[in-house]
Amino acid sequence: GTQRAIVTPLAGTTRDVVEGDIRLKGVRVRFFDTAGLRDAENVVEVEGIRRSRQVMEEADLIFWLIDASNSAESLMELKTASLPANRVWYLFNKVDLVTDKEPWKKILQLPSEKCLSFSCATQEGLFRVFGAVESFIQTPSGGEDVVITSVRHRQEVEEALTALNNLQT
Repeated sequence: GTQRAIVTPLAGTTRDVVEGDIRLKGVRVRFFDTAGLRDAENVVEVEGIRRSRQVMEEADLIFWLIDASNSAESLMELKTASLPANRVWYLFNKVDLVTDKEPWKKILQLPSEKCLSFSCATQEGLFRVFGAVESFIQTPSGGEDVVITSVRHRQEVEEALTALNNLQT
């Protein structure tokens, strides 16, 4: 809801990492918008792409943004991006400009359970994006004050619980 960067239709204009926070389920969630991953020769754009990769290495979730009205370029970049499939969700923006609200069904290599469509202009479907993030945030039962927001932390806690259960038997 806040303009944080200059936005143009020209590829390569996002170079700095732009970040913002929101609260979901009482948890501070930090979003990062980065440069796209593509072949670049401009030294400034190359640095932006390096920073993008660094942010993605540390991210719990990665949203790959695809223009639903013209997905070819984004899908070509996706093929060469080599992203960790278990942490990637595919977001189809600009669905207000197309009749097909589920364009991923025509793209066989994308897992439909990790595809969402929305429109920044009309906010149509935006609740699904936040819902995906909320479903990722898990609060332990029993009303404890602990919230696990990292995949790695969740796995570590599950391994520790398994070890404790094995000790009891």
